[in-house]
Amino acid sequence: GFLVVFPDLDAALSFVLKSIGKMRMPTREMLMFLGMAQRSRTAAAAVRASPSSGSPALRPSPLPMGRRSFSFSSFTFSPAVASLSALATSVMHFSAEAVSSTISAAAASVNPPIEPSKEQLEQDEAIAAAVRVAKERLKHWSAPSDEALKAQGLTDMQLAVTRHEGTEPAFGNRYWANHEAGIYVDVISGEPLYSSIDKFDSGTGWPSFTRALPGVELRTHTDYHIGYARTEMRSEVADSHLGHIFPDGPRDKGGMRHCANSASLRFIPVDKMEKEGFVELRRALFPNYVAHRQHMEM
Repeated sequence: GFLVVFPDLDAALSFVLKSIGKMRMPTREMLMFLGMAQRSRTAAAAVRASPSSGSPALRPSPLPMGRRSFSFSSFTFSPAVASLSALATSVMHFSAEAVSSTISAAAASVNPPIEPSKEQLEQDEAIAAAVRVAKERLKHWSAPSDEALKAQGLTDMQLAVTRHEGTEPAFGNRYWANHEAGIYVDVISGEPLYSSIDKFDSGTGWPSFTRALPGVELRTHTDYHIGYARTEMRSEVADSHLGHIFPDGPRDKGGMRHCANSASLRFIPVDKMEKEGFVELRRALFPNYVAHRQHMEM
């Protein structure tokens, strides 16, 4: 057995952030652990103990070597999450919101944003202009009732997620493994939100994007629905709950992960974008599509 004790928050954060880089540990797991640990009286007692008293921050449970996990209070975690126990003992006296802000800021320092090229900036401006055109068409749009949306064909899951901040099952949803080219729009209003260009496999089982489309102004706020602070994201026009934003995305893409629910989205493949009224957005996002299509038809 062994003990791991961190003298202060900086040391704990440093260790955990290094672990993230090596093990691709989602930040949401850190915050989930902290939320559970905050509700643990045993954990609270450990925090109140003086560091000089020798109270352990982490103890290995008596499992066979090679399958060892670690127990903290009444919870058991795999080795990938075990280092969070030490972090929890250092930061338990902070509020969940303070912990979230601290980790987000620290993660941002590890994942500094990449300076976009001139070509990327020009393309982003063209995308933003096309998004503004699409939003202009929705300026007189009004939100339907749940009953009207059901009549239009929305499922109970779609309503639970978009209107009542629900979460669909990981890996058991429509778009988590979708690799087609196209855009994702709000399932209720049809406002454009994301592009397949910015989609990546986060391993979480939900559709994940490095950013929203340029020109999209998501509404964000902090929620505590599962016991710890998270940044919720909602669509601008329909005010649909989309999911949450975490600072553990690909470093070369800015370090952010927009974790969305498939139930909040509708996918429009690139060859259907013109028919759906997104010809300007298609041109901006996929400038080579027309030439490619003409080549394929030859």
